[in-house]
Amino acid sequence: MLRIAFIGAGQVNFGGGQGPWNHAKRLEDLCDSLHSETGRVALTVVGIFDSFSGQAQRVLERQRSITKHPALWKDTQAFDDLYKMLDSITIDAVFIGVPPEAHGSSQTPNDIEVQCAKRKIHMFIEKPISCHPLGDVRQVSSVLAEETKQGLVVSVGYMFRYSNAIKAMKQIIATYGEPKAFMARYNCAYSTIAKEAWWDVQSSGGPIVEQATHFCDLARCIMGDVDLETVSGTSIKQTDPVGKLNSLPKHIESYKNEFRLNVEFHV
Repeated sequence: MLRIAFIGAGQVNFGGGQGPWNHAKRLEDLCDSLHSETGRVALTVVGIFDSFSGQAQRVLERQRSITKHPALWKDTQAFDDLYKMLDSITIDAVFIGVPPEAHGSSQTPNDIEVQCAKRKIHMFIEKPISCHPLGDVRQVSSVLAEETKQGLVVSVGYMFRYSNAIKAMKQIIATYGEPKAFMARYNCAYSTIAKEAWWDVQSSGGPIVEQATHFCDLARCIMGDVDLETVSGTSIKQTDPVGKLNSLPKHIESYKNEFRLNVEFHV
């Protein structure tokens, strides 16, 4: 029996009006598949945590009222204290679906990944993985890298990897050979998204971290991994004057004869 917990009882883990996110629903779908194959459900949700008082309990009651698999939620406990949940019940894996500023740090109370790693709990982390200072993120990365060597499974939810379009691309690549160039463009609109958080780079990382990093992940998925020493970024704020794109750093020229990842993000 795989014992699962949810960290975050909001729309990413349990669905809502801002997009197709709902990891709990996908877990239910997985139960459908497992049940049809084995005649039993080998999963159980042991805990839901949310820092907002009562939110986890409200979500748990809703899930119990709509589930097709009552056994999945039968023994679930609701928590508003993360460390109490991690220490009071046995957890094999967690879904981490909280705002970017609430995780991805080595500092309490945003050290969710570090605390799970110390307890050997496998993680599915909803992207973006962090919007904290780079030095802090590197500390978290070093902890996770060390634990993955010991068998810890850590996955980040860049879900475009699993879309039908990418599956078709991989079939084409298998037929005609490796690609020589990668170009991506993101055209989208969200009518109901919380725009204040969307543009606040300190709370969400901003649209580049939230959305354009999908292309960085897809480039790695399709083209292969990269030497991080050759990767650089240039930040251009929405308040910068027109033409600022012409002020790219001079060091960009040094890579003109090498493969470069060019990400366009139009707003």
